[in-house]
Amino acid sequence: MVIYKGEGSNEVLVESITFSEMGDTIWYKKPLENFIEYSHYYPDGTLLERVHYIPRSKSDSYLIFHGRNTQYYPDGSLKKEKIYEKGELIETREY
Repeated sequence: MVIYKGEGSNEVLVESITFSEMGDTIWYKKPLENFIEYSHYYPDGTLLERVHYIPRSKSDSYLIFHGRNTQYYPDGSLKKEKIYEKGELIETREY
């Protein structure tokens, strides 16, 4: 799914969502907000991890970790969190 704003040469990508074959969100992007989220799932569809990125710079497509990256156990309970600030690991929490 893709959402644009504006028309013609003023058209910009506002939001895009990529779904798995099972209907789960894999990539969720909001380019105007520098928000990129990747979700990975166990084979049964339970969330395994959610990772947040930002572009390294406006001029390239290389991504770096930014924000809260979380991992989950198969029962859905929280396993681990890593907090990043522009690619630098700030904190790790294990549950």
